[in-house]
Amino acid sequence: MAIGDHAWDYSNLDVVGNLLGMPIKDNCVDAVICINVLEHIAEPIKSLSELNRILKKDGKLFLAVPQGYGEHQIPHDYFRFSLPGLEYVFNKTGFKIQFIRPMGGFFYFIGSWLKFMPSVILDSISNRLINRLLSVPFKLIFEYLIPIACFYLDRLDKGKGITIYYGTYVTKET
Repeated sequence: MAIGDHAWDYSNLDVVGNLLGMPIKDNCVDAVICINVLEHIAEPIKSLSELNRILKKDGKLFLAVPQGYGEHQIPHDYFRFSLPGLEYVFNKTGFKIQFIRPMGGFFYFIGSWLKFMPSVILDSISNRLINRLLSVPFKLIFEYLIPIACFYLDRLDKGKGITIYYGTYVTKET
């Protein structure tokens, strides 16, 4: 519906409509890519049913949803999805799950969140000189060194029960 972040330019969208009732014919779309949208829909099962409606037989849905991500685009931020939650909504809406994969585990999660540390700390320091002196080392450590180390340490987390996102690939059941 071209709502959300007021700073974004929605003018080049091909279709603008409500994900609960899209202006698209039944069974006419080969594939849908839905990245970080489902958490902004108050009725995700209805939305997935609608995506299923427009997909052709054996149509593909590539969907990513946050699991460990902060609130954003308020007031339109409703859900975080777990692996069992995704399995439930896909099964409930007639999709066959090809895969649901966590996008990183615990260490990647920590490294991603620590990137925000410099801005949180530096925004609270009113002294401009101290702020400037700390800016470069903080950014180097928290935005580069720690995330890179966490990226490699993430291989140690075999379960990946704590993740930033889930990436999914499902198909319309025939």
